[in-house]
Amino acid sequence: MNLLEILSPSVLQARIERGQRLLYTGAKHLREAPPGDAAADKAACEIALLYWAWHRSSGGRRHEEAADRELLDNVEARLRSEAVLQGLMWRPARVPMLSMGTALLEGLGRPNERFQGLARRAWRSGAVEAAERSPYQGLEMEWSAGLLGVDCARSNPASSLLAKKLCPYLASVNDGYAFTHSVFYAADFGARAMPATIGTNQLWENIECGLLWSLVRFDFDLLGEFLLCAQYSSLPRTGAYYLSVAALLLTWDENGFVPDRSLSGAAATPKAIFFAIYHANIVAMLLAAELGPKDVEQRFGPPRHLASAVPDWQALAQCLDRARGAGIMAPALDRQPAASGAEVLDRVLGRQVAARLESVLGAELLAGLEPDLLVAWGLTQQQPEVLFAGLQAALAQRQTSASVATAWEWLGHALALGQM
Repeated sequence: MNLLEILSPSVLQARIERGQRLLYTGAKHLREAPPGDAAADKAACEIALLYWAWHRSSGGRRHEEAADRELLDNVEARLRSEAVLQGLMWRPARVPMLSMGTALLEGLGRPNERFQGLARRAWRSGAVEAAERSPYQGLEMEWSAGLLGVDCARSNPASSLLAKKLCPYLASVNDGYAFTHSVFYAADFGARAMPATIGTNQLWENIECGLLWSLVRFDFDLLGEFLLCAQYSSLPRTGAYYLSVAALLLTWDENGFVPDRSLSGAAATPKAIFFAIYHANIVAMLLAAELGPKDVEQRFGPPRHLASAVPDWQALAQCLDRARGAGIMAPALDRQPAASGAEVLDRVLGRQVAARLESVLGAELLAGLEPDLLVAWGLTQQQPEVLFAGLQAALAQRQTSASVATAWEWLGHALALGQM
């Protein structure tokens, strides 16, 4: 087995069909949820987004089966309901989100002139602006307005996380979503190029670190979102990209669905399981459709490297020696240090998926990712000794990456704080 086999159009389509069956089954939970149920309304909007994206990319030629139409009937019943109209009236700050669903349905060829007119009228309320929004929420608001065809002051992507040098390994999950969604809205889900004001290589470095950060935390929801960001920003096919896409697809195959970090088997009902995993599967289905129509063989060649700042190897070795003797403080998390990149993958993915990864990617590619995997684990799990091992492996390979550059920068800050 190799990478091209697990990325073949027929295999990708089979995964999408498994995901669709999950949504067909979950339609029951959308029907049975009470009016205004936030979880069901959110799921309905995200299902509409999935089908809208497929519909748009096919130029409106995508065929819908009877099960698709039934699912979308359930989605429409929630997104054009009396509860949504009440929200448009009484919660004007939520109008951009509440009106997004009906706009997506319109794009799917499901018009409703009355509801569209009410949603556009709600946008004209001055109270729509009477809410503090983060930069990514401003991008979301502009994107929603564009869907509905209403005027909205253009947001500035340069004020969002897109324009910042991040350290995803030390970020919150909410900040991870803020970053990925900023890419989605700025790129209009792949329909337009990223803004010229955004530094491309810095953006790619943030995405590459975000991929490994999501992977070592077993967060397949965000891993799928960062992979979509890689698609929409034309990230070069680096080793970290290959590892991430293969890990997601093989885990999908192993389970029959894409797991989510929040899923617990304790007292889980079918309804709780559906609402816990549907989003990670929608993201994976969007990704599989992105990978499918294009010429896989041309795009998936030998791994490339980002133009990360090449460290002064001698200075890095000296910094590492000082750090080892400095006794950098770290919280005592309930995790044993990992001894190698292979051990990281075993712990996160399980032996069976990790073994399949090696057969798909090859030992050479995985050996080249040894520094990155140890750095990702060391920073995410707050284990300095594993971080040191990752930087030592980078010194031995004389190979830089976004993760190595990030770790070196963090180490300098940690040493300065320790000296103070």
